Order: sequence, then structure tokens, then C-alpha cells
Amino acid sequence: MRTRIFVFLFFFNLVALSAQDVFYKTWIDVQTENDQKKIEAKFLSKLQNERIFSFKLITEKSGNNTSSNTQSGKFTAVPNKELVLSSTQINITTEDYFKAKLQIYFNNNLIAQDSFELGTKKISKPKSTTKVTPTPNTTPTQKKEPRSFSDNLEIDGLIIDETRSKVARDFYDFFYSKWIAPNDAKDFVIKIKELPSRGRVARVTVEVNDRALFTRVLQPRLDIVEDMAKHAIRIVRKHLSENESLKKDLDESDTKGSGIF
Repeated sequence: MRTRIFVFLFFFNLVALSAQDVFYKTWIDVQTENDQKKIEAKFLSKLQNERIFSFKLITEKSGNNTSSNTQSGKFTAVPNKELVLSSTQINITTEDYFKAKLQIYFNNNLIAQDSFELGTKKISKPKSTTKVTPTPNTTPTQKKEPRSFSDNLEIDGLIIDETRSKVARDFYDFFYSKWIAPNDAKDFVIKIKELPSRGRVARVTVEVNDRALFTRVLQPRLDIVEDMAKHAIRIVRKHLSENESLKKDLDESDTKGSGIF
């Protein structure tokens, strides 16, 4: 008798966890606001009691700018109440590819998920390599110089999120949604990091290729956080433009030569 009850309960729990549309619903809602896409991760519980769940939202964008972001956390679901787990605005052009994936967990088990894609992902063609066989008269090759930081970059224009608190995450969302890279800017990675702080404030820093360009203590006010994100964007864009101008000047000087024989 005990064996039959155990089998029945096990089968009931298995069905409950796999029946996403019956007991709970999760989806990614996408709306257009002022030429931007508003992405919201939503959840609805149809259970009779309150339950604690956790979520993970993964977003990826490629095209003019390449970036990725992962948000996660725990939440309490009230029966038959729609919840907004995460909300962000992203500037997506016709040349961009965007993908979002939402996952819901209960007791570390995946119980529901949804995904959204926009645009066509461009697949880069692999570079062809030609093997060169040295001839007997070939002079010894010189030792290769160490590769620089920019040479080791596999993804260009990446914006990395290393924030934890809501205030710092809001700063990242504003920066991410309003960021447009300067023309011809390349070989850079932007990292937004949250530093230790006390109280309700958040201390963030913006790094470009591991160089800190912007550090501020943010108050928990959206208008101030948005202004600070815009200020950081101006500083980063100016830094990248100056770097590209310097590279062009150096290339031109190398091409012209010194003129001394």
C-alpha cells in the first residue's frame, strides 16, 4: 500500500512540475516605445498558495554593438497575480540581432521558460588558412611580439554587467539602452562594475579595456541615475574617439616615414 501511495505522489509531482500552462505561466513581453524595445519578463502563478521561485533572464545583442546581460533573483508569487520580474529598454536597429531567454526555477528545478528573438543572426565566415612550407634558403623567422589586449579580443564592443544592487542595475540598463558606439571604434570592451558601498547608495565604475574612466556614488533616484549614465556614455565615447584619432595619426606617420636617408 505504501509503495502505491509513493508512486502516485511521485507521478503527481512530476506532472505538476511539467505542466507549465496549467499551474504557472511565464513569458517575455516586448513593446515599442520611442524607437526602443521595452523588454519585460513576466510570471503568473495559478497555484493556491504563495510560493518562492527564482528566475534567470539572459539577453544577447549583436550587430552594430555586441552585448550580453544576465539577470537573476528570487521572488514570491501570489496566486493569480501577474508579476514583472525584470524590465529594460534596448535600442535595436534593423541591422541588429536580439535574443532573450527567461527561465523559472523551483527548488533549483527548471519548471517554465520562454524565449524571444528579433532579427537575423549573422554567421561570420571562418578565415581560410594556408600552410606555408619553408624552402631550404629561407632565413630564420623573427620572434613574434606579444599580442596586445586588443589582439586577444574575440568579441568587439561587448558591454559586461557586473552589478548586484537595483541602483547599479538601473545604471547599467540606462547605459546599455542609450549606448551608441562612435564610428570606426573597435577593439574595446566596456565593463560596468559595482564596488563595495554602505547604505542604499551604489558605487559603480565604468571601465574600457580594464581602464577605469568613470566612477560615481549613485543615489537611489532614477533621474539622477539616468543623468549619470548619460554622462558616463559621453566620457566613454570621447575616449574611444580620441583613441581612434591617435591610431590614424600613428598609421599616417608610419606611412609617410621620417624622410631621413
